[in-house]
Amino acid sequence: MSPGGTTEERQNLLAWIYLRQTIEASNTDILNLLWPEGWENRLADRDAGKGVAPDVRGLASRIRHRDPSLPRRILESTATRVDCDPEAELDAATAAGFRLITPLDQEWPETLDHAFARIDDRGSDQNSAVRGLAAAPFALWLRGNGNLRNLSRQSVTVVGTRQPNAYGAQLSTQLSTDLALEGYSIVSGGARGVDRCAHTAALRAGGASIAVLACGLDVDYPRQHVGMFNQIAESGVVVSEYALGTHPARHRFLTRNRLVAGLSAGTIVTQAANRSGALNTLNWAEVMLNQPMVVPGPVDTALSQGVLHRLRDGRAQPVWTASHVRELVEDSSQFHAGAPEQQAMVFGSGTGVQSMSLNQVTVYDAAGLPGGGGGTLRDIQQETGLSIQLVMRTLKELDKQGLITREGERWVRVDGQE
Repeated sequence: MSPGGTTEERQNLLAWIYLRQTIEASNTDILNLLWPEGWENRLADRDAGKGVAPDVRGLASRIRHRDPSLPRRILESTATRVDCDPEAELDAATAAGFRLITPLDQEWPETLDHAFARIDDRGSDQNSAVRGLAAAPFALWLRGNGNLRNLSRQSVTVVGTRQPNAYGAQLSTQLSTDLALEGYSIVSGGARGVDRCAHTAALRAGGASIAVLACGLDVDYPRQHVGMFNQIAESGVVVSEYALGTHPARHRFLTRNRLVAGLSAGTIVTQAANRSGALNTLNWAEVMLNQPMVVPGPVDTALSQGVLHRLRDGRAQPVWTASHVRELVEDSSQFHAGAPEQQAMVFGSGTGVQSMSLNQVTVYDAAGLPGGGGGTLRDIQQETGLSIQLVMRTLKELDKQGLITREGERWVRVDGQE
């Protein structure tokens, strides 16, 4: 959301910033106040092109003036924050190159919305690690040149212990490198250990990464990772649900984990002991129906016990190569592909086109028609929002299947199939 625009747009932005300052992360009360017809209905209305913008300025005013009709939890949780200054925060954010996005913005990640919409209420209620925290975010601070919506469409989360041994560091680095080379964005939490291995491997492979922080974007934590966050921002995005100046705390890491899991199609824990915080992120992937994955490790090592127990209980799939991960997340993403007509095409029903993965459908739809325009590599990349590496790989797959062909600089559907 740009700080420019009309006076009304600026006032709306300031109201969103005020809510972000006064509300810790998110909760169902705030979602219900923003979308009285139901948060899930907002998703349906948006997809149908008939969404109604929430009265964010009215809600901000009610909180500031302590409207007694507000839910008690909102009044109590915001009592010490009502005098915050959104103007000052906007000035600081603009100077630092930060931007705030909300579900009204084009950059808002649909991947995250759909992950929260898929949460199994019974599962989240029964799992004490995620109980009471399953409220979708309503605004996010971003830093970086990447587009969060586009990057999260083809992404995998890689997390694990903050103190990996050589095995854990090597596997974390190798998986993240190979997935980045395959065109996946790598999502992680910006922490020490496996998180750092995942982020840096993606960057060295020339890929993009998404770092989700448990503090404000202006808080240097961990201090040793400032340079890494700067590099991530060059091609990817650094994300925070917290107002500027918010310091990290244990509960914020746990709350942050739901975004780390929700911004991708699947979560890999490469190494984790029984009480590792990374397993909390895996819990979120599980209740969001995103693919939970673990890398098997030596049975006599404490750092392997968390992942081994998930395997024993049948709560995660074993992976140790990028091809394993691709097979799992691309297969499961077919069931979350969106509109029924798109899902029908993925499974090859009634189209005359072979069964295709979601990525293949996306690229196929963006290819040109014989005698028409468009269909260049740049056209397809801009139309799909996928990385250039992933577009090239998918074009080769479709060409090998005889579904598209190359005509000069254009990629064209064979026989113009619709």
